[in-house]
Amino acid sequence: MNYYLYILFFFAIACNSTKNASVAEAGKKVNTEEKATEEPIDLGITDSIFVFLERTICYGECPSYTITVYPDGKVIYVGKEFVERKGKFESRISSEKMKEILDEAKRINYFQMQDVYDAYITDIPSCISIISAEGQQKKIMNRAEGPEELNQFQRYLDKELLGLEWKALNQ
Repeated sequence: MNYYLYILFFFAIACNSTKNASVAEAGKKVNTEEKATEEPIDLGITDSIFVFLERTICYGECPSYTITVYPDGKVIYVGKEFVERKGKFESRISSEKMKEILDEAKRINYFQMQDVYDAYITDIPSCISIISAEGQQKKIMNRAEGPEELNQFQRYLDKELLGLEWKALNQ
């Protein structure tokens, strides 16, 4: 009888820790401080973000930052290493600019590209991008050997988003 109680007790603890881990993971995906407060723009955006772009570090002095564009046009930039602007900043983009970004993604067939472009080179930076719109969400990790259209698109996102007027946020 004690054997069954131990199994039941172990099973209950395992299920509860899995539930808590799922809740913790869900908490990582949505930061309530960064949630948009305005009505979303009707671009068929299917998630809590519209565009996400991350440039990762390398063994040298590669710029490292993230840019997140929310459905209402709110943009959050977090500068990490080797960037002009370190810390957390906020800006906005227009619905027209969001449509332009989505049109460019469609033009290069972003949603049909591979999920990962990589090679056995560990000391170069990666560019991670996510676009979520029109019932689709696509994440691409591009470290090496990505198609030129993807590289150009990611540089286009850099140009359009890094060139915004930024307001520092309290950290």
